[in-house]
Amino acid sequence: QRSIFHTESKPSPLAGMPVIYMMLAMLLHCRPSVAAEEFSGTAKCLLQRSVGKHAQLAEENAAQEATCTDTTTPVDLAFLVDSSGSIMWGGQDGFGDSKKYVKDVVSELQVGTAQTDTRVAVVQFSTEQSVEIDLNAGTSQDAIRTAVDRMSHLNGSTCTAQGIRKVRREIFKDAKAGAQKMLVFLTDGNHNCDYGRVDVQTDMARLEGTDILAVGVGSLITEDSLERMTGNADKVIKVDKYEDLVSIVRATSTKVCEKGEGHMATTTTTTTTLPHLVYKGDDPSETLELCEGDCDDDSHCEGDLICFQRDGFTLVPGCAGLGNERTDYCFDPSNPALPHLNYTEGTWDAPYIPGGLGACEGDCDTDSECQEGYVCFQRDDETRVPGCSGTGIKDHDYCHKPVLSDLGLDPDKSWGLGQCQGDCDDNSDCKQEEGLQCFLRPDSDETLVPGCDGTGAPGWDYCYRPA
Repeated sequence: QRSIFHTESKPSPLAGMPVIYMMLAMLLHCRPSVAAEEFSGTAKCLLQRSVGKHAQLAEENAAQEATCTDTTTPVDLAFLVDSSGSIMWGGQDGFGDSKKYVKDVVSELQVGTAQTDTRVAVVQFSTEQSVEIDLNAGTSQDAIRTAVDRMSHLNGSTCTAQGIRKVRREIFKDAKAGAQKMLVFLTDGNHNCDYGRVDVQTDMARLEGTDILAVGVGSLITEDSLERMTGNADKVIKVDKYEDLVSIVRATSTKVCEKGEGHMATTTTTTTTLPHLVYKGDDPSETLELCEGDCDDDSHCEGDLICFQRDGFTLVPGCAGLGNERTDYCFDPSNPALPHLNYTEGTWDAPYIPGGLGACEGDCDTDSECQEGYVCFQRDDETRVPGCSGTGIKDHDYCHKPVLSDLGLDPDKSWGLGQCQGDCDDNSDCKQEEGLQCFLRPDSDETLVPGCDGTGAPGWDYCYRPA
């Protein structure tokens, strides 16, 4: 029997069967190592460690997060992503769903530069091929996310053979000695170019030691053709629509993790829903509740809430949404959902801090004293640190995850805008001595700014640190 991992939206062929025949059919449909379950009237084979349907995930507040740990063998992983015209047919956002799938899988892997870490490359293929990030650069989560976010849809034909050839010759030529080479191939159609043979390229790839996992989307790509590519039905995953890719993230990351002889460590987290910003008017008569505005000072806020003064669309701690531009909102400075400012003994004026400071930890003097992904928030007195609760120690500086901060359409740029600050117009508006550049976004666009949290003002541009 095939062990194709397949999610479906069709009516179940088991509908109306007597229970005993239904159970027998499901046992025959799945290998012993695969769990059979009935969901929404559809019989599916799901790997036991995989997550459920994307719709089910979206409705659950409690989610199982997982990370690949304890790997003993390095993995050099390449994603080969179909960027042909057909991925956008039928109202699908196959391009966006593919990008999210790649980022979600990578987020569960042990990526880095250590001896047993995973390195990641991403290649798009269509009539042309495009290397978005290679193995030498794909050694951090931020670098990979940034590269994927910047991908542009190629459009054109499905030239599968040329894509695999590109990976073989340009990506895996840099594979580390002793590393396991793995290719995750994602497509919605069979090779349709006039030149090149897929079987020749996949056979050569496997002979060169590359393990292939093929992910097929929709009915245009056949399970037989995917199995011929991988040489093994166990290495084929099939979904009906691009939006279903979210349901196979865990199955994919588990396959990669097992290649590195590691295991998936899961933790249960509870999602907290933040209240949205609510505008009550320029001069409301009633006292304002949490995330309500416009306030002018703390006396306008209920109880221990304080007025968060801001420019533009700076994120309000503990609140969701952008709100009105230049409108101030009441927030809870002791919000338990936010980490509290914490002073680490011995860090004041310390020349070196082993391991670096984490979220809302201080005292820092430069970004280099913070852990990867955090920056040092320089402040006077007890200025609030974005993403942190409490006031901390006066004049002490703390590491935090940089969030987009709006200083106006034409802010004072004489000293240069800092990381995640805007609106900038070109690179000269940003702090050159820190290597910052202006991340330009199209009008009304909310493209995520690499290394920064939040969406900021639509169409505004922000300074960022390139990977």
